[in-house]
Amino acid sequence: MSVGSNRAAIVTMTKELSREWEATKEAWMDEKRAEFEEHYIDPLRAQVRAAVSTLGELDKLLRKVRSDCE
Repeated sequence: MSVGSNRAAIVTMTKELSREWEATKEAWMDEKRAEFEEHYIDPLRAQVRAAVSTLGELDKLLRKVRSDCE
């Protein structure tokens, strides 16, 4: 798998997680849900955004290296 396809897979899985989390939030409406979201879901979203951005840059760099080597 290429960096680009791995990046796309992470984006797809994160969207699915977000959909599932939104459905879960409708049924789980207490303080523990809010704590869980604050401690796990929100940081995960931020980390995924950073990883996706980094993978995009890495993909560009690898494409340039391949192009330069041809």
